[in-house]
Amino acid sequence: MRRIIASAGVVALGAAGVQGIDYAPGFGSTDMSQPWSVALTLRGFYDDNYLTRPNNELDSWGFAIRPSGTVALSSDLTDVGARYSFTAYYFEDRPDDNWDYTHQFDGYLSHTFSHRYNLFITDSFVYAREPELLGYDVFYRSQMDNIRNIGTVTLNAQITQLLTLVLGYSNSYYDYEQDGLGSYSARLDRVEHLISANLQWQLLPQTVGVVGYQFGLIDFTSDDQIVPGYKSDIRNSYNHYVYVGADHTFNPDLTASARAGVEYADFYNDPNGFDQWAPYANLNLRYRYGLGSYVDVGFIQQYTRTDVRAMNASSSIGYASVRHAFTPKLEGSVTGRIQYTSFKGVVPPYDFEDLGQFHYAVGLNLAYTFNRHLSAEIGYNFDKLEADEELELSLDRWDFTRNRVYFGVTAKY
Repeated sequence: MRRIIASAGVVALGAAGVQGIDYAPGFGSTDMSQPWSVALTLRGFYDDNYLTRPNNELDSWGFAIRPSGTVALSSDLTDVGARYSFTAYYFEDRPDDNWDYTHQFDGYLSHTFSHRYNLFITDSFVYAREPELLGYDVFYRSQMDNIRNIGTVTLNAQITQLLTLVLGYSNSYYDYEQDGLGSYSARLDRVEHLISANLQWQLLPQTVGVVGYQFGLIDFTSDDQIVPGYKSDIRNSYNHYVYVGADHTFNPDLTASARAGVEYADFYNDPNGFDQWAPYANLNLRYRYGLGSYVDVGFIQQYTRTDVRAMNASSSIGYASVRHAFTPKLEGSVTGRIQYTSFKGVVPPYDFEDLGQFHYAVGLNLAYTFNRHLSAEIGYNFDKLEADEELELSLDRWDFTRNRVYFGVTAKY
């Protein structure tokens, strides 16, 4: 769930840059008095299934240390910001290596050429083992370090008072450390290119219509085989998306966005000429009901890459998030996601075409701010994976349940 909210935040930062704010949300100091800030978070936790295995095989208490820093600079035409955090996790009951290390970096640049043209660039880098930081592709925790980097470039061009052209390019890079036959590297190492063009038409004062096209190129980069006789690049594909939609503002506190269309994937290296047609949808509704309080719900239907030995997966994702400010110092949040994934184009000798799995994720958090330099939090995360029985028998999937509780303090300056 956190990944979805983070993506929405990137869009919000882009809009903020166009409006010329001094500092973007989450960047710079907490009271906007300086363009930088540093923080240190100390957190204790309990994880009852840190290997994401069936029957909760291994559990552990532990602690995490997270130093971080952020900077945001602004001029009349340009806003730029960067944020970096390093986290060291210690698992008290882990028998082999007690430590995990995670690096995260986020950056953005917004430049306004004129009142009609704006350029927005973002980058998000993760070096981690936890699946929730790497994407929708993997639900099991890897025991090796992995890299994920996503960069985007968006150009907004106002052609007329009613018509705007939005051009975009996104590059996603994935590199998993596990090598060999059937490894994560064989199934998931890749580079994804996505080129997009959207026409936005001001239909009504509060409604913008959208017509769009995207072209994607998926290039799997490992030299390892998925199964004997099938190298990873058999899953390379050209992807085409055509869609229509609208963004509507009911009032300043209630907004909705909808995109619906079709997606076509051509796996050009497959000797059997495998290709796919499928529906594509992205729906979102946000309601702000108070200062610092909102409800955010949505649904996504799309193809995703998968660690299963199949060409790709059809994913249906429903999500919701509620953030409530009880007082100016006390706030709580609840997030949830349900994802159903079915597998398409199964690689021989496996036979689980159209079989799938459900993934459930829930997060609870309560945070109290003593002052602008010190805060405390307590939270709980729940994950559950349920795979079809035939998938479990194939040894590609297994069910698991994972509960995590954490508590900590953060000092900021």
